[in-house]
Amino acid sequence: PKPQSYLEAIDAEIETANRIISNLMEIVRAKEAVKESVDFGATARQVFEKLQNRADIDCRIDCQPEPFTVHADPTQLRQVLGNLMSNAAEAMGATGEILVEARRAGGFDLLTIRDSGPGIPPEIRQTLFEPLVSTRLKGTGLGLAICRQIIERHGGTIDLLPSDVGAAFQIRLPHSPQPV
Repeated sequence: PKPQSYLEAIDAEIETANRIISNLMEIVRAKEAVKESVDFGATARQVFEKLQNRADIDCRIDCQPEPFTVHADPTQLRQVLGNLMSNAAEAMGATGEILVEARRAGGFDLLTIRDSGPGIPPEIRQTLFEPLVSTRLKGTGLGLAICRQIIERHGGTIDLLPSDVGAAFQIRLPHSPQPV
């Protein structure tokens, strides 16, 4: 049993190192966005279903209109949602709620991801999207920097919104009404 636990620890550390290296590579050699029509609500549901440690976390998705179609690279959109939802789940611990909202305003799609966790400490709000800034003990501080890079490649922005409870991130993408 003892060698097995050592092997499991080694596997976990290799996975962590692989994630860090992959994140560093993503920042260094950013991939061009290959955009297509993507059902945002369905994508958010799929990402949430794949989250680890989500047993007592509820996810509510409110898209207006439904289905809510965005013009984005589906793989990169999943990566952004995965990072934001994973951060939210980790911040909330065992229980809480993630609220995913999508609305159109002017010529933009506004995608908001909120959680009921402790929120972002005021002292790091200004530097949150910079590489190597993290609130987590084992965090690399690359996830939100990669999210920002991906969203900017889509011609959009990502911001931390003021929030009384938890954290709230808003993605603003140019709306593309024409089918692809």
